[in-house]
Amino acid sequence: MGFGSTGHQKGSTILRGQNNEFVAAQFFAEKGYYLLRHHWLTPWAEVDLVMAHPSNNEVLIVEVKSRWGGRLLSASQMARLQRAFVAIRARTPVNWDVCFRVAVVDRKRVAELLEFADLCR
Repeated sequence: MGFGSTGHQKGSTILRGQNNEFVAAQFFAEKGYYLLRHHWLTPWAEVDLVMAHPSNNEVLIVEVKSRWGGRLLSASQMARLQRAFVAIRARTPVNWDVCFRVAVVDRKRVAELLEFADLCR
């Protein structure tokens, strides 16, 4: 799948967002994951990346963020992503793990990878 505009951002913000999502996808690809979905619009939230690792039977739901001084996820964003996580987990085979990660991209590399233990099955 390609990395294209979703139409909800403007100019350089689109390019920075696309670049950061590409950097995060490459980061996970180097660890054996492949891209299942990019900008997956669920009824609850838009999921930046859905990655799968067939050898580990693992699906990752990845929110990509740029490094900045503020809060990474607002309470409403987190609630929407939690609902999307529950829906994706319900559609995933029981022998596969589903985990939610936030990949913080800084200067063309994944600088930080946050895992939410309560959002892992």
